[in-house]
Amino acid sequence: RHQLALEDPEVLDPSLAAGPGPFLAQLRIEREASKRHLESVVESYHDRDWRKNHKGFGGYPEDHLWSATRGFLDLDEALDKNRQDQG
Repeated sequence: RHQLALEDPEVLDPSLAAGPGPFLAQLRIEREASKRHLESVVESYHDRDWRKNHKGFGGYPEDHLWSATRGFLDLDEALDKNRQDQG
């Protein structure tokens, strides 16, 4: 069982993975999925129906855009940090 989550979800800790290989592989998979999600949000952002469906309960379309952006950047930064640590 992969455990990449911590009590603090903001922290990505490779020591929770089986080793650096599986951790990096998972980061790459998650980054690619995050990138596709961000692209989808950006593409849909000005669509009236999408905005209507992503509004309410205290959330707004802008929140979805910011969350998708932050998720992608967090994963991208984790991969960059790992590259720096390796090199």
